[in-house]
Amino acid sequence: MSSDEQDTVISMANKRAELEQRRVAEQDRESRRRMEGGAEPPKPWLTYTLIGLNVAVWLVMVGVGVDAFEPAADQLLAWGGNLGVQTTHGQWWRLLTATFIHAGIMHLAFNMYFMWAIGRITEQVFRPAGYALLYFGSGLIASLVSVAWQPMVVSVGASGALFGVFGGFIGFTIRRRELLPPEFVRSVRRNALVLIGINLAISFMVPNIDIAAHIGGLLAGLGIGYGVAMLAERPVQSREEGVALQRKVVAMMSVAVAVVLVAGILGVPRYDDVFATFDRVIALNEKAFIAVNTAEGDEARARAIETVSLPAVESMQAELAGLERVPKDTRDKVDALKRYADLTHQAFEHELKGLRTNDPIELLEAKRLHEEADRQP
Repeated sequence: MSSDEQDTVISMANKRAELEQRRVAEQDRESRRRMEGGAEPPKPWLTYTLIGLNVAVWLVMVGVGVDAFEPAADQLLAWGGNLGVQTTHGQWWRLLTATFIHAGIMHLAFNMYFMWAIGRITEQVFRPAGYALLYFGSGLIASLVSVAWQPMVVSVGASGALFGVFGGFIGFTIRRRELLPPEFVRSVRRNALVLIGINLAISFMVPNIDIAAHIGGLLAGLGIGYGVAMLAERPVQSREEGVALQRKVVAMMSVAVAVVLVAGILGVPRYDDVFATFDRVIALNEKAFIAVNTAEGDEARARAIETVSLPAVESMQAELAGLERVPKDTRDKVDALKRYADLTHQAFEHELKGLRTNDPIELLEAKRLHEEADRQP
């Protein structure tokens, strides 16, 4: 047999194998349709519900005064935004609430379009229970990754969960591609990849985008989707058996997701609540200077320094000394505040001594130290 004839035989064999694979896949799909009573796939009500909840939260926030386009970080935090140094101090609920909060109408609009485009199809593939596991599991893991990666940044938005939804669809099609029409899979992947590409481009071009949450959600969804597809491969003979298998698979994957979350919570670094300390330090600093600036006369000023300003600055020093577990990118600011507090304390001591002894040299030294303190970054 010539090489051309061999190539022809191999080509025909490959085509027969491909046709047989398609026939088996079609039989599998037909069997599933019969088990479902020939009915159309259920409407993706969970996707629509999630879209409604996200929009409702945004409307309520705007209704009570939160900026519709560029809400401040403290507003997002007050509504449940995810801030690592607070989340890890017992406020773990922020891992979930942050996924329903958005930083302005454009952020909301893009995410809701993404959910509408990808979520409806993915929900029909996974069914509501599996889709809920995929969405919330990916969202929680994405929030936890954000806490570990950037603990000093307020993170909000459904993006991590939505990247997980897409990752879940990809994971499912990698394992069970024969269950879905090839044209359908290609179309969904193409459209989703365009959305992912746009989102990633925005992530790198626009500041304060939580890339870590996006990547964490995508990988979590990929794992969940692949796991669901792998565990659901056992053949079923009836609708009841199929429902039972689906419940078992969702339960098993829920346990797996819970284990990952618990391991992450136990392993994520716990940093001191720097922002709360900064707020107290600022208040103490204001107290110290209001006391001396409102005192009338040298005697009153000396008394204010001795009874109010110096104790307030000493409290500042104690607050800052308590900041031991601080992210690297915040350490310089903490050190600068410590130098400021030390210099301010020295300045008040020299000023008090100068006022008590009427010594101009002490007063000049106090002025110099105050100026040096003000130059701290």
